[in-house]
Amino acid sequence: MNRLSLLEFDKHGGADLKNYTIAFLCSVLAFSPGCSIYKAANAPAPIPLKEIQAGVDRNRVIALLGMPRSTEVTADHERTDMHEYIDGNPQESKARIILYVAGDLFTLGLAELIFWPLELATLQGAEGRAVISYDRGGIAKNVFLTKMDGSPRSTTQSQQVEKEEAMSAYEYRQSKFAKEEKTP
Repeated sequence: MNRLSLLEFDKHGGADLKNYTIAFLCSVLAFSPGCSIYKAANAPAPIPLKEIQAGVDRNRVIALLGMPRSTEVTADHERTDMHEYIDGNPQESKARIILYVAGDLFTLGLAELIFWPLELATLQGAEGRAVISYDRGGIAKNVFLTKMDGSPRSTTQSQQVEKEEAMSAYEYRQSKFAKEEKTP
């Protein structure tokens, strides 16, 4: 009986290694999801950290950073929140998916050995921590943004100016709030 089977046998009765290898590589390529492509497509978006400053409402901070990891409330009803976040890369950086697809096609998936660790190690965004103190009204008084290891985030000159402007806006709100409390 001459039947075709998945593995062809050569004249010595052994499996044809070439056909078996090609079938294996094709099945791996067909069923592998492309991990670096998936991770790049689902990478976190950037967080507008310059919006998180003194004078900002707590609800806005939660909208940007998510729920705090921990919260402490003092006896005078002031609150300190600690957030952990991942500040992702801009949407334009997702163009690297084209490189990943091309690399996977030309190397039959072997490029994943380089692309996936690279994606996980460097291109998924920077982890950070924010410690924010609020007054009784839920307005941020102090904002400390650090990297996960505790070192401070680098600030540019414009960020320093924005911080000074935000502090003056906060002080303005505080003085206005104090005047409203004194007025019967």
